[in-house]
Amino acid sequence: MAIQRLVGSEKTYQEDCSYSSSSSSSYFQHRKDPHKAVWQHLLHHANSFVGDSAHKAAYSAIKEERKAEAGDKKTREKRNSARWKARNARKVKWSSVIGTAKRKVEIQLRRAREFSEEALKKLVDDKMTEWDWNN
Repeated sequence: MAIQRLVGSEKTYQEDCSYSSSSSSSYFQHRKDPHKAVWQHLLHHANSFVGDSAHKAAYSAIKEERKAEAGDKKTREKRNSARWKARNARKVKWSSVIGTAKRKVEIQLRRAREFSEEALKKLVDDKMTEWDWNN
């Protein structure tokens, strides 16, 4: 809520942070993540040698909001993991395939009593090269 106020409203941003630019409503809009830009801006000015009390208050308010939204550590980790998997679907699939291939090859080598790390690595690399070629 406080971040939206800082990014979207010139009047509120001036009140909260004493920033007197005529274009403060678009001050952070050019950034890839304007919410992160506001957070970094407030962090810098709140913790600088001559910290501004308005910046400190806004920083504290945003920190409390983020803390309430984030939830516990387990929830954050699940959310971050799901987000990473959604962005890196091929890596997730590749990781799954290499793990399965390694287990299967290891079982085959142990049954044949020919297990060695070098043989395992060579066979897994061959299998993954084949998989990369097909996908």
